[in-house]
Amino acid sequence: MPSPDLDEWLGATFGSSVALRLGRAYRHDDVTVLDVYGALWRRKLLIVLATAALLGATVFLTSRQQPVYEATSLVRVQQSVSSPTEAFVALQTGERLARTYAKIATTGAVASAIQGELAPEVRLGEIARKVSATQVDDLDLLAISARSPDPLRAQLIANAAPSALRYVIRQTGTLRDDITVIQRASLPVSPISPNLKLNLALALLSGLIFNAGLALLLDALGDRVSDPDELERMTGIPVLATVPTLRLVRATSFDRTLLDANGTGSVKERFKKAART
Repeated sequence: MPSPDLDEWLGATFGSSVALRLGRAYRHDDVTVLDVYGALWRRKLLIVLATAALLGATVFLTSRQQPVYEATSLVRVQQSVSSPTEAFVALQTGERLARTYAKIATTGAVASAIQGELAPEVRLGEIARKVSATQVDDLDLLAISARSPDPLRAQLIANAAPSALRYVIRQTGTLRDDITVIQRASLPVSPISPNLKLNLALALLSGLIFNAGLALLLDALGDRVSDPDELERMTGIPVLATVPTLRLVRATSFDRTLLDANGTGSVKERFKKAART
């Protein structure tokens, strides 16, 4: 419950009517689920329009973003063995090498090797920081991915990455380690970003939450009383009667003709007769 000092400060700052609404908003024991639902329902047009505007802006901004395609090749990192006893050790070593070569695949040395293989069609700037590699399920498998605004270039870079990584390994003097291509990268048909469905879902969720909070804030700060029950809760005085809102409709020419035919005359003529008497 707010203190009397808080009520006096609210009244002096915002006025008595607004202070009553703000004081009611601070009283958590007075606010029910029906109050919240009613406030949201009264501001439903604001919530719908603001959310729709946010969704429209999301579609527009997403359409302005450049699409990015990703192609992935799958390779196996293994060591050459000369005896069956070395096979198990080579398997465990391959798992550790996959983690190591996942880091090496993203270096500038591998990017330069890829550019040397694809030159002059692909420039170094299109490769640097566009190649990534991850180990597959703690196995001796390595997924090498390449991203580009052009799906064909993404496929070319991803397919050139295994041989470039193999070349860098040879340059370091490691002769037993080998990179075997398990699956070549295919041509991507759809971009990985921007994701319009994900962006719309996030915009819808965030828009509803933000606009609902804004509606509750405006309802708490507003000085209008929405229904007699709320007025009774705010003042503690029962409402004896209410004056309904009447919607006046202008009479059409057909209505006037019908009134004249019935001998009643128009409203204007009746007022003139009443004024004469």
